[in-house]
Amino acid sequence: MIGGNQELNDYVLKAQGIGRKGLNIMCFIGIFIFGWLLAIAFDMLGKKGQGWFYVVPIIGCLVISQQAGPQVGIFAPIIYIIGWIHANILLSLYQSSARNRIAQIDQLSGSESTIDVTLEKGLLQSKVLRDQGAGTATLAQAFQMPGGDGQLLNLAGVQLFATKRYAEARGFFDRAMLSTKDDALIKQIKRNQANVAKKLK
Repeated sequence: MIGGNQELNDYVLKAQGIGRKGLNIMCFIGIFIFGWLLAIAFDMLGKKGQGWFYVVPIIGCLVISQQAGPQVGIFAPIIYIIGWIHANILLSLYQSSARNRIAQIDQLSGSESTIDVTLEKGLLQSKVLRDQGAGTATLAQAFQMPGGDGQLLNLAGVQLFATKRYAEARGFFDRAMLSTKDDALIKQIKRNQANVAKKLK
């Protein structure tokens, strides 16, 4: 389990991910123009349902205010700001858990520092903490080690692809393909290999 708990594991495996700056810029824009950006922010945090938990009442307040008067509409920005704060709290919890897990990994002995543990550390650094420099260095270290879980190798490739390190990403995708027999994962890897091949033409 990545990060040592289910919440962080799900975030790394399933969510698109977002940094603090991107999260707050998105939410700030949402106040003035596109209120549904709050739902998008929660979706990127892996909590799509919680985003709509805020957005639906906001829409309801604005609709009702057209009939009942502007006093009802005042609740819309209040709910939005509560949701914005909640999104930041979620991100802080993910980042705190990631730092704690990285600290645990750094305490492991040489024999315990397997490729999968090193991949986990690199993914936490790059995706959760958004420290691309440290994450890339850790993933490069992992690439020099034998073996590796296919899903983790694929995720490492995805992170490197996102930072436009296409050659390194291709290396991870190729190794991931050799490390798994899971049909669903193989399909994902093939799509990723096709995407990176286009970038390397």
